[in-house]
Amino acid sequence: LAVAVFYLPIRILASASALLLLGYWAALTLVPVPGFEPGSMTPDGNLAVYIDRLMLPPNHLYAAAPVDPEGFFATLPACVTAVAGYCAGTYLRAVGNTSIASVRLALAGIALLAGGYLWGLILPVCKDLWTGSFVFISAGRLGKFPVGNGHQGRGKKLDDADIFRAGG
Repeated sequence: LAVAVFYLPIRILASASALLLLGYWAALTLVPVPGFEPGSMTPDGNLAVYIDRLMLPPNHLYAAAPVDPEGFFATLPACVTAVAGYCAGTYLRAVGNTSIASVRLALAGIALLAGGYLWGLILPVCKDLWTGSFVFISAGRLGKFPVGNGHQGRGKKLDDADIFRAGG
């Protein structure tokens, strides 16, 4: 991910992220796990857990829950959340941390929230599986951050450290 963010333009990153989420959704809903119907979202019957169990020995899986929240396959859409944050930070650095920029990020956040909740009607919002609907909702909630926390209107360009400080 770090190499992609460093070398690829934002449009390519956004397009690749969209394709990754759509591919992940298709895999979760269309690829059957042995002994289960395609699209099973049960702890034992979903594709993400199945892949984790195939690729990782039991002592490397999270033992406190049936689904490893940091599993191998579910890390792919989690990277999209990081790309969304990178895109927002890049936007703020380019245009400055102004009221207009904050409102635009808030509107993008609201659009992502709405898209996530709508997508959640057909793909459960699930952090453990890091579903695309969860990615949209989590990125959308962070998109509203600048307005909700009084960061608008400073009128100055952000430096690298400001982007990290803004998140707490």
